[in-house]
Parts: sequence; structure tokens; C-alpha cells
Amino acid sequence: MTPKSSNLGISAEDWRALLGARPNILLVGTESDTSRLVQSLLPSLQPPVVWCSSRQFAVPTDETGTLVLQHAADLSLTAQDTLLQWIQQSTHPRPQIVTTTSVSLLPRVDQGLFRDALYYRLNVMCIFVGV
Repeated sequence: MTPKSSNLGISAEDWRALLGARPNILLVGTESDTSRLVQSLLPSLQPPVVWCSSRQFAVPTDETGTLVLQHAADLSLTAQDTLLQWIQQSTHPRPQIVTTTSVSLLPRVDQGLFRDALYYRLNVMCIFVGV
């Protein structure tokens, strides 16, 4: 059974888009709120689902399925470059990336702390959770 989108703090329209188009998703909110939404999305994510924390980042060996990247704001510039190269070299079907962060990444882009090309690849659909 699909949870009600209102219970997750997102609109029904956003929920349908998440389940239908498989866009890369940037979830901004507290760790508990974003984790709850990712858990709700799990049955709809393309397997294999690979979890990765920016604190222990490693590029997945599988270029299909879904990458769940937690704490994106903490990615080092080197890790950002590695992730961007992996995204650009992925073949079809491309992996979906679900990214979580507790802070907005756009100010980090403006400060040169987050690669703009990576930001726009991850931010195909941005949802502020629990706000």
C-alpha cells in the first residue's frame, strides 16, 4: 500500500512524479524526515538500491538501479568530481539518484563548495521535506 503523500509532507502531485518519471531527486530536510521519505519510496525505486553516505563515499559498481546518497552537503570536492564523472559515464538505463541533505546546496554552489554541474544533475526534482 502506498503511504499518503500528506503523511510524508509532500504534495500528491510530487508523489506521483516521484513514482512515475524516476527523476534524480534532491530531498532537503532533517535526517529523520528525509530518511522517512526514502523508506517510503523504497518499494518504487529501481533495484538494486545502493546506499552511500557522503562521509564514506564510493562510486557504485552497478550503473543501473538507484543510488541513495545521504548527507550530500558533506561531499568533498574530490568525491563530487568522482560522482559527476560516474553520472556522465553511465550508460542507459541510467541510474536514478536520490540525494538527501539537511542544508540547501545552492548557497554551497555560490560559495564554490559544491560543483554546480553536479548540483543541477542531482536537483532534477527538489523536495523540501517537513518544512
